[in-house]
Amino acid sequence: MNMMLLVEKEPFIKRFLDDSISEENFYFRTASTKEEALQAIEHYNPEVILINEDIDEEDMLDFCHILRQKQTSNIPIILALNFYSSLNPSLLKDLKADFILKPFTPEELKKKIEELLFKEKEAEPVSSFELSEYEIIDKIKPYIKEEVKNEILKVLKLLTEVIEQKYAE
Repeated sequence: MNMMLLVEKEPFIKRFLDDSISEENFYFRTASTKEEALQAIEHYNPEVILINEDIDEEDMLDFCHILRQKQTSNIPIILALNFYSSLNPSLLKDLKADFILKPFTPEELKKKIEELLFKEKEAEPVSSFELSEYEIIDKIKPYIKEEVKNEILKVLKLLTEVIEQKYAE
């Protein structure tokens, strides 16, 4: 069984996952503060840490930095971000952290966790650019108008090309 530590002020994700993911080879502990999370990491030795974006983004990045400086350098970290988050994905890559966009389904989270656990065992770096432009659009399309979707799609295609060129170098 895989143990996941949820770090969130309000137990939103915990309630969301209680029935669905805990039945499928996952169980989780929760912490509502950074201090509780650090104690829980030492006590439970989680295989994955999921941090909900209900804390300030700068605090979230600082907390990821603290986690990476401590004994958690190999534990996958997933940030549950809102689609309108201003967090820079390249900062996550430097911290070997990944993200999942809210709203997500338990199946999407389970898939993300399994991908990260497998990647960690293979000792490959975790990519912050796993979602294609179409997957991103599908995640946020309930919140935006059709014309905005088309503009975002154009920008994401251009961004993807730039990223692919940069990684090809």
